[in-house]
Amino acid sequence: MTATIKRLLAYLLVQPWLFITGLVFLFLQTSLGVSQTLLIKQIIDQVLVPLGQRHVYYQDKFIHLLLLIGLTAIGIMVFRFIAMYSLQVLSNKIAKKMRDQMFERMNQLPMAYFDQHASGSLVSRLTNDVEEIRRQFYVAGLAMLLMNVVMVLGTYLMLFHLSQEVCLAMLVLLPIVVIWQGLYTKKMSPIQIKVQEQRSDLTSQMNESLQNVEIVQAFGMQDDLIKKFMTASQQLMQWQLKGLRLETWASYTLSKLMIYVTQVALVAFIALGFLQGKEAVTAGLLYALVEGTSRVLEPLGMVVRIVGSVQRSLAAGQRIFQFLDENIEDEVEDDLSIQDGKIDIKNLDFAYKNEHYILKDFCLEVGAHETIAIVGETGSGKSTLMNLLFRFYDPNAGEILIDGQNIFQASRAALRKGMAIVLQEPYIFSGTILSNITLDDPTITEEMAQEALEKVGAWKWISQLEMGIHQPVVDKGEEFSSGQRQLLSFARALVRNPKILILDEATSHVDSETEGLIQEAMAILKENRTTLIIAHRLLTVQDADQIIVLSQGKIVEKGQHKDLLEAKGFYHQMYLDQANSFLLE
Repeated sequence: MTATIKRLLAYLLVQPWLFITGLVFLFLQTSLGVSQTLLIKQIIDQVLVPLGQRHVYYQDKFIHLLLLIGLTAIGIMVFRFIAMYSLQVLSNKIAKKMRDQMFERMNQLPMAYFDQHASGSLVSRLTNDVEEIRRQFYVAGLAMLLMNVVMVLGTYLMLFHLSQEVCLAMLVLLPIVVIWQGLYTKKMSPIQIKVQEQRSDLTSQMNESLQNVEIVQAFGMQDDLIKKFMTASQQLMQWQLKGLRLETWASYTLSKLMIYVTQVALVAFIALGFLQGKEAVTAGLLYALVEGTSRVLEPLGMVVRIVGSVQRSLAAGQRIFQFLDENIEDEVEDDLSIQDGKIDIKNLDFAYKNEHYILKDFCLEVGAHETIAIVGETGSGKSTLMNLLFRFYDPNAGEILIDGQNIFQASRAALRKGMAIVLQEPYIFSGTILSNITLDDPTITEEMAQEALEKVGAWKWISQLEMGIHQPVVDKGEEFSSGQRQLLSFARALVRNPKILILDEATSHVDSETEGLIQEAMAILKENRTTLIIAHRLLTVQDADQIIVLSQGKIVEKGQHKDLLEAKGFYHQMYLDQANSFLLE
């Protein structure tokens, strides 16, 4: 917890002048509050008491003091506004910095991290946890704590000036507050951590349901998911109520009890002194002492509630810093330039986890400008090979050379600059068709994007849209067919003129007409380019220079389509199975 607090406090240096401004005006606000109490004391002693006892009315003094009280009230409001506004602005700037850091870290994490963590949990940290810290630590926690500490110190100095005996007697209450606060913190900390975990679980469930709404409805999963969500929501509410009961009982009971006991003790102390012949306390002084003790004790009680807010934020802070401390992908400075696109894979071993190897001692040579098709049953290692080639993952052993250069000794950015990939599931970003092709790369012009769209056969339907290439795209491009989305993804890759082009099941979600357009474009795109095609449908790879057949992470056959059919091996059987399935359809 201490380490988390230190890291959160370090964010105050984002704009320290805002913090200093807030602190200064909190001090000024407190000073005016103390002055206001002393002014009211003077009105009681110098105006109201003489008026009641001797019927003497000091009008000028009353108006003067009343005017000063009014001015201090205005000053308190203005200074409080400036102080709280400065601290609120600071909290928002800190939240922005946290979100920026987390988003940057998210884009630096290795692919393996996302395999092990639910996307909903990551979204929850980036949004809910950051907002929790902003509200509970920097606003409800730090800002309110500073305001109350300054108020306690300022009022305590006033009490010391008015009555040193009362001031010293109040020091007895400090050990009670410390012990009370320690017990509260010990009980509240695990509750707040549990609340954050339950919130994250709810966010993950909502995110999962939204991303898979078609599957949910198609398989009638609504009732089960609603029941699961309501159970998790009920658990969250129970933990929140448990924390609320503890906070309410601890804060309000402590503050009210201390105020009542102290004020009774104060009156008894003054009365006892009067009976013993000591100087009588004026009505104004009595008011100032009672008001002062309330101003000291109420903030002490509020400290419990403030610590409750801090506890909630610390649970969120731990989750955020745990994320920010995740190891990012190691990068090297060495550059890599792909000229011909010759690929040489040597003795490659790879396992996603433990010792369950997807690829073992895998070797493959791909000549420059060749078109290689990689086929095999599900789980044979086809997509894994592409993930390694693109360095989404690094292998356990072995090396991959491109034009004689070891890709694991070069930066990922340099490697990927000369490559392009089209995945099985096309993703379309919010924006326009043009921005989806260029991905905001300033080196890609609108003319280049249009040329790529023409090559893949997409320009025909894009040119008929109301705004053409500038047509807005929203909600993952759901207004387009799956085939049209895949063509956009295909053009996105082609416009970069890669030396190595990878198609990972790129035609699996397109209709026969669209697939024909892609095949026609491929004949042109193969020129001066190394192309690797991962395919399930063998009809799409018959013209490949070489077909690699994988099974359990090993090459079991390789050759051209005609030769593999004549061999009547693994590939031949796959071809027959697909042909029979096609006839049955």
